[in-house]
Amino acid sequence: MIYKDLAAAVKAVHSGGAVLIDVRTLDEHKQQSAHKAVHLDVSDIENGHDPELENDTTILIHCRSGGRANMACSILAARGYTSVQNVGGLSHWLAAGGRPQ
Repeated sequence: MIYKDLAAAVKAVHSGGAVLIDVRTLDEHKQQSAHKAVHLDVSDIENGHDPELENDTTILIHCRSGGRANMACSILAARGYTSVQNVGGLSHWLAAGGRPQ
């Protein structure tokens, strides 16, 4: 499920109240990325690499269209991260006011 209030999510990331993670490939991330986005490929998450964040950190995850973000959310939630949300694709994020890198 994609986070419903993307404008609020953008504000949370820009104010430091949440962390935005881009789970696309490194090549996709290098082509265009969101301001303040941390890159962590979904395949790395699948292989056991978690973000170096406290488990109660608000984590917002995006990919190209939302599918990989959904997968990453499920994996991280199963590993004990308690506030993980799918914000859809990069285009959704930018349309809601997120700035490009």
